[in-house]
Amino acid sequence: VREEYSSEEYLNAETKPKTVYAEPVLKAVRYMRITPEHLSMWADKRENTVLKALSELPADQQRRIACIAAYIRGCNRRLSAETIWREACAMYFYGRQYNIAPELVAAVAKAESTFNCSSVSRHGACGVMQVMYSVHKGALAKYAIVSSRDQIFDPERGVHAGVFVLKGYVNACGSVQKGLMRYLGGHSNKYYMRVQNNVTRMRQTGERLGL
Repeated sequence: VREEYSSEEYLNAETKPKTVYAEPVLKAVRYMRITPEHLSMWADKRENTVLKALSELPADQQRRIACIAAYIRGCNRRLSAETIWREACAMYFYGRQYNIAPELVAAVAKAESTFNCSSVSRHGACGVMQVMYSVHKGALAKYAIVSSRDQIFDPERGVHAGVFVLKGYVNACGSVQKGLMRYLGGHSNKYYMRVQNNVTRMRQTGERLGL
């Protein structure tokens, strides 16, 4: 049991009505040394969290989220399990919404911030997806994604903002590869290869854990 959770929190989790999750999610939560009831508890904490939809998804979709969550845990063990699952669900939900592969979204987040939703670069890029809020704040506010810089640091809103920006670049540039280069702010093929390698490692993590 991770020390970041209090005994009261565990007691509340154990006494909540059980929500049924697919087996890959159950394996992933065991890997993180938490209980499935924590997922339900965290979903109930926030009115608009996409974590609420996890248990309602088909098993294969839950498996993809579980693989992303396990990959995040392996890459950054400083993150709380709650943040990990919120990020993973947001990557899946908003990736599907904007027709960007969720695994690609996760791979970009790994390259940009190692999934640190509090990250700020020396150039002012913010959050898990390292969005330049000063550049995109008008569009992000127009579509009610974030209305202030502070909201970029929320795990789910930060993912939403990043996927929105990435989708815009992909559409403008005509391909995922060119869109990723624009997202980086340069023209290096190394970034594209780095992202693709992250996707491969994510798949390997799922296979290693039997997800």
